[in-house]
Order: sequence, then C-alpha cells, then structure tokens
Amino acid sequence: MADAFGKIFEKATKEKDPISQTIIANMYYMGIGVEQNIAKSIEFFTLAANQNEPRALCELGNMHRWGVGLNKDYAKTVEYY
Repeated sequence: MADAFGKIFEKATKEKDPISQTIIANMYYMGIGVEQNIAKSIEFFTLAANQNEPRALCELGNMHRWGVGLNKDYAKTVEYY
C-alpha cells in the first residue's frame, strides 16, 4: 500500500493530477493506508476542485453540508454542487 500511495502522491503533488489529488484526499478522509487527517483531505480536495474535478467538488460540498472539518455553509454546498 505504501508504494501505491507514493506513486499516487507523486502524481497528485508533482504532476498536479486532479484525479490523483482526489484519491489522496479520500485516503486521508477515510484513513486508508495513512493516518486519518481531515485537514489534509480538505487540502487535496480543494486542489482537485480548483481544477473542476467532479468528485472533489461533490465531496467539498458534502463536507460543507454536514460540517465535516469545515463550518456548515449551505451557500458553499450549493456552490460546490
């Protein structure tokens, strides 16, 4: 798992690949292969969302909707959806 994480992390950071950023964000969000870290997941979801990656946009909308790591903000929820 560590080797796979390293390869995806490299694509996410060096190549700025939005799909890889979303995968890394989900790994941090759920604590899969890494220690759970909501702040890091928000960081990577935001990088991907800024490139219009649909899943990242949806996840940030959900996080605003439910107040997971972010303040509940229904206007932001609608913006991300």
